[in-house]
Amino acid sequence: MIQTTQDLYYAFLDGIKKSYTGTVVPSVFNRIINVWGQDEWVKQNAVEGIELNQKQIDDLSELRVVTDGAMVYETNILYPIAPITGNSNQFYLPEKVFDLTNVNGAVQTYPKYLRTLNVMFKLNYVENECDLEGVSDWLQVNIMRSDQRAPNLTSPYRKPKDDRVYYEKIQDRHRLITGTPSYGHSMRLEYIRYPRRIFFDIAHPGDAANPNYTPGTGSVNCEMQPHLIKEIVDLAIRIYLERVKEERYRTFLNEEMIRKEYE
Repeated sequence: MIQTTQDLYYAFLDGIKKSYTGTVVPSVFNRIINVWGQDEWVKQNAVEGIELNQKQIDDLSELRVVTDGAMVYETNILYPIAPITGNSNQFYLPEKVFDLTNVNGAVQTYPKYLRTLNVMFKLNYVENECDLEGVSDWLQVNIMRSDQRAPNLTSPYRKPKDDRVYYEKIQDRHRLITGTPSYGHSMRLEYIRYPRRIFFDIAHPGDAANPNYTPGTGSVNCEMQPHLIKEIVDLAIRIYLERVKEERYRTFLNEEMIRKEYE
């Protein structure tokens, strides 16, 4: 089982059939395992239509973030996101701006955003047709697709109103479309975040808190579950062997096919 960053490094060397560290030095390994391993794994798994099966749900659960004020990420409670100051129907995504204002008015750092899973909004009701006042419950919203904008805005059965709210993603924000004087109060965002970068420091192989990935201050292990770490390192091995055009690549694929037949 791959338990430490050092285990991960030597599992990679074993996979490419190299027995000494000079073949792929740690600085090169760090780039390979992040770009060809972890990033590629996330790209293949955090795709449109995620959560199609139980394996995807389980595999991506470590990277799932919910800003509902009930979940804790590391040591922070992730509160709903407040509207942009001066524009109550626009909400920043944690995509380019990480320090956002939460619904309590405090500046809060959210994990780095990768892909939206679900979004809901609360409204401040103004002149509501059902005489509702105050702040709404969490409302399901529909995405305003560009090719459907005209019929959505004109059809009496599709036009926005307080119980049929739309949103659209533009650059680094979600824009809320209410069609009424009511305006946004807060955004509950479920999303997939980027995983923590892997960093192997051969002089200090013990895994430690090393957010700046500074040599001499410890290694940073992959945060995924052990069986997923194995998938990530296998992916990095496959791409490495393919890129360097070694004959070992075809043998590796054959070994993988045989192994999967007996799983």
